[in-house]
Amino acid sequence: MPKGGELSEASHGCHAPVIGVIPRLLLAEDEPQLREEFRRMLVGAGYQVEAVANGVQALQQLQANRYDILISDTSVSKEDGLAFYWRVRKQFPGTDVVLMSSSGDVHEALEALRTVTPHYLARPFEAKRLVAVVDDVVGLRRISSRPPPGPRAAPDALVGQSVAMVALRELMAAIGPSDSAVVISGETGTGKELVALELHRTSPRRDEPFVAINCAAFPESLIEAELFGYERGAFTGATQRRPGRFVAANGGTLFLDEVTDLPLPVQAKLLRVLQEGAFQPLGTNRTQSVDVRILSATNADLDERVKDGRFREDLYYRLKVFRLHIKPLRERLGDLPVLVAHFLSAFENAGAKRSEFTARAWAAVKGYSFPGNVRELQHAIEHAAVLSNGGPIEVQHLPEEIRGAQFESGEAPASEQSLFEALAEFEREYLRRILEQVGWQRRRAAQVLGISRKTLWSKLRAHGLHGKKK
Repeated sequence: MPKGGELSEASHGCHAPVIGVIPRLLLAEDEPQLREEFRRMLVGAGYQVEAVANGVQALQQLQANRYDILISDTSVSKEDGLAFYWRVRKQFPGTDVVLMSSSGDVHEALEALRTVTPHYLARPFEAKRLVAVVDDVVGLRRISSRPPPGPRAAPDALVGQSVAMVALRELMAAIGPSDSAVVISGETGTGKELVALELHRTSPRRDEPFVAINCAAFPESLIEAELFGYERGAFTGATQRRPGRFVAANGGTLFLDEVTDLPLPVQAKLLRVLQEGAFQPLGTNRTQSVDVRILSATNADLDERVKDGRFREDLYYRLKVFRLHIKPLRERLGDLPVLVAHFLSAFENAGAKRSEFTARAWAAVKGYSFPGNVRELQHAIEHAAVLSNGGPIEVQHLPEEIRGAQFESGEAPASEQSLFEALAEFEREYLRRILEQVGWQRRRAAQVLGISRKTLWSKLRAHGLHGKKK
């Protein structure tokens, strides 16, 4: 079996082809009731899904059609579950694989999580957790398929010109080059991992590993072994030594997503790493030294977890040298035109036809609260762009949740303003605000905006702001 490090890139889809606008999934599950439950959940999340009952059928479908992701129970094949995984990866390298355990086999789970794929769900888990994992795989495939030429665009989580987003980027620019621990808070879908990755990219550790782990994805019996590794014989089924995520991230950055889900005993061990830069793998008294920067994230109230005793106060202060909070989209609706234009441009760069919003469709988007934040917005714009197929984006092209919200409110659009008119209006007001802040010093304004003076002058002329103070 290949070593874990040899597959880490492939298992994240880094060598996969550019993913389709609507990802195509193949679900292999031998239990009919679960198969239908998972299928409905994934279809409801906006995916194209075909379902089969066993490994033979799965291989036949993979031979006949292209799938972005195979979601497979480890018991669907007569082969060992991990052997089936390797077979699929070898024959169909463009297809990512999400594995679901067929039992509570600790050794199998650790083998899969550490050496095969990070996309492994240990039973029991809720169906919505499967959707979250698939979302993660899809996101990684899209990131990895970005063309390298040209300037790197800002991560989706950092797009926006609201006061909150400008302040977030400024603070990130200050703390990114440091080695300080950072806690990133925000609701689901706000882009916490993207912020962590950007901090890593702007740090002196940028050329070293960035290793992410979702602490909520692991049962309590697995998380300690996954983080710190284990020696042969540490527990039943541990037939060989395995390093943990800390060793994998040595020299680089370890991102602990949903850190508040760590059990208290694991929190104590993590505290020692932060204090001493060392830990003991399971099954040995040998001390392992590591040099990592710790970034963590949570969508829970960390202060409340400390108060009720579910999170160690001493660890809290170690992790929270700096705290970054990403506001939900509903609290920064001024960023909506910028984000929508960003996503439309991204889809057009990927080959999609150019689409424009009608006034009613744009009003429906503006009137929706986006509980799934930037991630939900991205999926909504993607949904609409695909269905419009280069024509005007109408209300019927939007996801059902947005259409339903507009219907319930009964509100008509406030004006016949298109998306790009709204975007131009936003840009004009933002330029005016920056100019006022710097006393209309154009050289300083260009520096604040991060553009050349020539570009600024062009924008000022376009918006009628090139004369005296308006």
